[in-house]
Amino acid sequence: MAQISIVREAIFGTFRDWRLWLVQLIVNPILFAVFVGWLLLPVSNGWFVFLNFLVIATFVAGVVALHGSTLNYQYGQGRGESVLIRASILRALRNSAAILVCALVLYALWKLVDVASNYSDLLASYLRSLLPVFLRRHISLAFLMGAFEWLIFALRWIVVPGLILPDFLQATGHGFRGFGKRGFSVWRNTVSNLWYWLVLVIAALLGVVATQKIMAMTGDFKHSTPTSETASLIFRLVISYILGLVAWMVTCSVVGRLGGRLVGPTQDVTRNPGS
Repeated sequence: MAQISIVREAIFGTFRDWRLWLVQLIVNPILFAVFVGWLLLPVSNGWFVFLNFLVIATFVAGVVALHGSTLNYQYGQGRGESVLIRASILRALRNSAAILVCALVLYALWKLVDVASNYSDLLASYLRSLLPVFLRRHISLAFLMGAFEWLIFALRWIVVPGLILPDFLQATGHGFRGFGKRGFSVWRNTVSNLWYWLVLVIAALLGVVATQKIMAMTGDFKHSTPTSETASLIFRLVISYILGLVAWMVTCSVVGRLGGRLVGPTQDVTRNPGS
């Protein structure tokens, strides 16, 4: 029951600090614009190569500072500490090397899922061929292919992030020391919490499935105008962005506060941002 109350408090507590939401709302589009600008930069000479490196380094630092500080802030809230957003940002930047290691592990696991997805149709066909005749009459190939698609989705957006996010939390707060015994204890207790996984499932459906459905909506092209199409696109982008942000903020809150409660109070992050 205690863990249920932690998750409930984490969900409702997400919406209490408007400053954290304001930072996320403003900085995310800026980081997206920086990334798009980086893609458009040429590499025709040494100066442009240096500029490419400078822009992508700025982008990475911004992502680490923004999302690492969000996890740090929620971690401090879980421990009942007085947390400053600025101190959370400094701590995330200080531990950026450990955060990037977690990001590389996440990327590697995602690539493995991508490789597995290339064989999902083949595996579905093979699995159906092994079924007895009376089962094949009721289980179509399309059903098995759809089941494998949902399995790949669950691995990519629920299982892999769910296993790595507690490590991200420890990396943002404690650097490489977060990968030690204490960090493993927090990871084990977090991933064994069924409510934690339920929140991740809801967040994935809201932040991934719902946003994809909204962005795939199209109007009646026979009667639409460029103005209405532009307005529709902007509206769908805004709604999708808000839904995705809500899903991410709730996820950060649950990961951070659950991890903070499992560890218990320690030093105040506002006094020791590098701990």
